[in-house]
Amino acid sequence: MKKIGGFFLWSLIFVLLLAALDQALLRIDLDLPGYRETRQFYVGFRDRLFDRPAQRRTLTIEDVIEQAPPAAPAQKNSATGYVYVDEQGALHLVDSLEDVPPRLRREAKKLSR
Repeated sequence: MKKIGGFFLWSLIFVLLLAALDQALLRIDLDLPGYRETRQFYVGFRDRLFDRPAQRRTLTIEDVIEQAPPAAPAQKNSATGYVYVDEQGALHLVDSLEDVPPRLRREAKKLSR
């Protein structure tokens, strides 16, 4: 009978320690190396284990910056431009009318999207 009582006592202590660790990982947010990642994994695992939707938390500006897609490189606005044909019959595309030689500006056609 003494062995069964010891087994139940140690089992109860083990379950209480597991419950304490569970609640500590759910409620305490420490700034320790590796702790935040472990906590984030455990909370996600526990939610999936019990099939509960994850609780929404308020996003910080750092979270928004990390989730944002990388910015596209700046490009020149090529929505408008001019096209002209020189004396040799070659076609030229330019961004502004000032890039067209003065004698050919009358024949230059404006392009737009």
